[in-house]
Amino acid sequence: AISRDGTGKSAVKKVMASGKIPSILYGLNKDPINISVDKILIQKELNAGGFLTKIFNLNIDGKKNLAIPRDVQFHPLSDQPIHVDFLRLSEDSKVTLDIPTRF
Repeated sequence: AISRDGTGKSAVKKVMASGKIPSILYGLNKDPINISVDKILIQKELNAGGFLTKIFNLNIDGKKNLAIPRDVQFHPLSDQPIHVDFLRLSEDSKVTLDIPTRF
């Protein structure tokens, strides 16, 4: 993940034109960080299944952050991901998840 400057439509369009997805990392009483993640990597993780239940180790500017995806927004026509929200976790965080099971 790469931290990004700027917010708003023009900054988001530049990020998406470079093949990245604008995202945000928040939680643990720290300031939210605007980041961009690789679109192909996120698409692979989404296709593998269980994306919202996986813990990711995001390397942002040399700092490692444990995070879990909280929300993914998709384009209404193309069904491509256009935004991901990540929740920051600590080493001893407890997370309650709903995990769907298929029979």
